[in-house]
Amino acid sequence: MSNLVVCIGDNCVDMYDTPGKERFVGGNAVNTAVHARETGCGVSYVGCVGNDDNGRAVTEMLAGRDIDVSHVRSFDEPTAWTRVVLENGERQFPEEYLGPAGKYDYSPELLSFLQAHRVIHNTWQGGTEDHLADFRKPEGPYISLDYGERYSEDFLEKTVGNVDLAFFSSDPEDERDMEAFMDSIHAKGPACVIVTCGKKGAWCSCPEEGSRRRIFTPAKTIEAVDTLGAGDTFIGTFLGFFAQGYAPEACMKKATEAAAANCLISGGFRDSRIY
Repeated sequence: MSNLVVCIGDNCVDMYDTPGKERFVGGNAVNTAVHARETGCGVSYVGCVGNDDNGRAVTEMLAGRDIDVSHVRSFDEPTAWTRVVLENGERQFPEEYLGPAGKYDYSPELLSFLQAHRVIHNTWQGGTEDHLADFRKPEGPYISLDYGERYSEDFLEKTVGNVDLAFFSSDPEDERDMEAFMDSIHAKGPACVIVTCGKKGAWCSCPEEGSRRRIFTPAKTIEAVDTLGAGDTFIGTFLGFFAQGYAPEACMKKATEAAAANCLISGGFRDSRIY
C-alpha cells in the first residue's frame, strides 16, 4: 500500500434546487478524499453506495481521479442524497437520505487495509464511531475525525479519546474563547485540534517540544458562489500535505487557500457535476 490517506465514510449526490436543478457527487468523506488527492498524496476511499446510477457515478468519479475505490461496497438500495438550497452563496440542507452509509464489514482484511495508510480520516456521519479503537495500532496510523458543527456531545465523548487529529467547524459569529475550546478538546485526547471559523479564519493547536503551538491563519476575502464543501476542502488539503510531512503552518496556509478557491465553484470539488 503506497497511499498515505484513506477517507472512510459518507458519500452522496448533492441535489441543488437553486439556482438550477443540478446534481453533484459529494459527501464529507468523498470531498475530503478528492482534495487530499489534489495535493499529490496517494488516497483511498472506503464507503457504501447504492446499486444505482448515482452509486456508479460516485465510484467512477473517484476512480477517474486515481483514488483507490477497491473497498467501496454496493447495496441494493438508493445511494445517499442531500437536497441543497443556496441563499446568497451559503448552503442549506432542508432534506437528506443517508442511504447505506455505515454498512461496512469490518473484516481483518479491511482493518489491515485501513491501517496500511498513514492517516485514517473519519466523518461524523460516516458510521465508524464504534470502531475507531479497532483502527489504532501503537505505531500508527493517525486517526482523524471531522466533527463539523452538528456533532452531539454524546458523539464527541464517545469518539474523541481515539482521535489524534480533531477537526471542528465554528460559526463566524461564535464568540467562544477558541484557545480555551481547543484546550478542552486536547484534555480529552487529541494531539492536534483544528477549528475552521469561516470568514474569521482557522485555528490549529498542535504539539511542540513538550508544549502546544497555536497557529492562526486568516481567511481569504472572496465573494463566495457556493460554500458547500469548503470545510471538506480545508480538511482534505490539510491532511494531504500533513501526510506528506509538511509543517502545520504550511498545511494551514494551503488548506485556507484551497477552501477559498473551492467557494468560487458549485459543488464540493471541481468537475463534480453529474448533470
